[in-house]
Amino acid sequence: MNRENGTRRSEKVFVAAMVALGVFAPTVFMGLPAVVGQVAQHWAFGDATLGVAVFIEVLGMSCGSLLVAFALGRQPVRLVLLAAAVLVAGANLATLGVHGFVAFALLRWVAGIGSGALNGIAMRYLSYTGTPERHLGMLVMGQVFWGMALLAVVIPSLGAAWGAAGVFTFVAALSVPFACAAWLLGRDETLATPQQAVQGHVDKGGALLSLVALFALYGGVGVVWTFLEKIGADAGLSSGYISGVLAVANLVSLAACVLMPRLGVGGGLRRWTLFNLAGCVLAAASLTLPPSPLSFALGAVVFIVCWTGGALLIFATIPQYDFVGRFAALSPGFLALGFGVGSIAGGELLEASGTRSALKVAIALCVLAFLFYAKLRRLDDDTALVPTCE
Repeated sequence: MNRENGTRRSEKVFVAAMVALGVFAPTVFMGLPAVVGQVAQHWAFGDATLGVAVFIEVLGMSCGSLLVAFALGRQPVRLVLLAAAVLVAGANLATLGVHGFVAFALLRWVAGIGSGALNGIAMRYLSYTGTPERHLGMLVMGQVFWGMALLAVVIPSLGAAWGAAGVFTFVAALSVPFACAAWLLGRDETLATPQQAVQGHVDKGGALLSLVALFALYGGVGVVWTFLEKIGADAGLSSGYISGVLAVANLVSLAACVLMPRLGVGGGLRRWTLFNLAGCVLAAASLTLPPSPLSFALGAVVFIVCWTGGALLIFATIPQYDFVGRFAALSPGFLALGFGVGSIAGGELLEASGTRSALKVAIALCVLAFLFYAKLRRLDDDTALVPTCE
């Protein structure tokens, strides 16, 4: 964060606010499997239509983060944050008043822009603290816990009591604390990146391969994560069992957040990233086996854990090739677009050909992520420094 503002606000309070902003802003994304189920019940959209809707929302998230990073970088961040909070609240409430898909998709795109802008503000400030690896680790851990709560308790309870109206009203209400966080910012403070004191080295080929691997991984995640509840339902499993499996998977993924940065120190960065990407491939493949409670649980848990570990290590890889930060700033856009492409492809295939065809695409995308990452040049052990999640 900007050091000159240290006299007017407590750094600990500000960091806590930014971590909370980064945890709660992507609430719809974190609870997507359950949210998709509520949307399907309320609007009766088909699988392909749901995939398009998810793609449009995550595209909005990508647009919002890019707007914050570039077009709005020199505008007062307090006003940007307030405007984004208003977009989130207004679009989520207005969603409940529409019936057709076009209006629904437009409002979800607007909501995604607001959510992406809020998340972008949080990521930008947390990246400029004295110990960014610690604070970004807190952000990841908070998102995992919040995702668990959303899938196991919050969305199922709201959906059972009030349906989609309860879910989207709740998401809109979360914008109130976002707006309050604006008062921790200076009146004329902007997000413009300060001048680099020393010019760093950029290996464009390595940085781009890392981003493409991230894009491919989240393409596979877009297929599996978006429709995991649908996959379980097609296997004849109850919604309670599916929610329980997702909660357990998120809990176990906390171990990946703690363990993988330690295992990935030095030469282990490449080895353990490839291990996690291979785990995603095998887990997605296991979900194509004859359905049973055990095969679904194992496939879902392993996929989510390996996705978490692999993504963390790819994020840690990008700075090894880009010491300036130009390519690292593009990672949210690649992530969101990859997820959106996977969601729309998964929805089309689920509706046209069934679960197995959609999962084959997820397997292929995870294989591509493995291959792209494997093509990266090996890093020297003393340059592969991985941030911790503590």
